[in-house]
Amino acid sequence: MSEKMNENKVNATVSKIEKFIDIDINKTNIAKRLGLSDTTISYTYKYKKPISSVYEKELDYIIQDIIDILEM
Repeated sequence: MSEKMNENKVNATVSKIEKFIDIDINKTNIAKRLGLSDTTISYTYKYKKPISSVYEKELDYIIQDIIDILEM
């Protein structure tokens, strides 16, 4: 059961990265913010390669930053 929950968390990170790229947020900017390489972000997007769920919180911060900017 715990394994399935972790898999869902990882898939959530892939989904969020896909959405960022789909709305034209640069892969390099995502990589810098997460402290990852551009290649990692590219593989995540192109091959749906999971990344650690530890990055989900930072992805949520990026989402909140975007919301804050849009509300200005």
